[in-house]
Amino acid sequence: MEKDSNEAERRIEEEAKRQGITVEEFKRRAHEADERLTNNIRKTAEAVLKEGKHLKENKDNELYKHLGYHTFRYYVETEFGIIEEEALELIRLSEKYPPIIFNSMLKIPSEILDISFRISKRHIDALIKLRDEMGHKIFDNKMRLILDKLEAINGKEKEE
Repeated sequence: MEKDSNEAERRIEEEAKRQGITVEEFKRRAHEADERLTNNIRKTAEAVLKEGKHLKENKDNELYKHLGYHTFRYYVETEFGIIEEEALELIRLSEKYPPIIFNSMLKIPSEILDISFRISKRHIDALIKLRDEMGHKIFDNKMRLILDKLEAINGKEKEE
């Protein structure tokens, strides 16, 4: 164990030197990056559970019919690009981990992470395919406009 610890410290020292910063600064940056990643993953998991709750309400009350869809399956596939089984899994997870339980958990359950990443990967793959079909320049310009709008919205929310 001590050998692994010494090896890790050696690598940290080398990387800090390569970046031209102190070991303490390198460790501080690594800790901050880890914190940001952890927070983003937690927010993603929370969003997944919220979506499950909304899907349940929509399914139970057949709200999708008011949007012109005859079945829940067609609704989730068309609107969200997920299969019905995934929608049902989101509903199940939202019932299993209501906010009061989820917010008290230190570690995010792997079943929540698993479906989050599966859905995210499929959406990213679809965006890449769309980018290839549209041409990189047109797609990049449209995405830049969207990101600029999101940044503006996030900036306003932080101010309030």
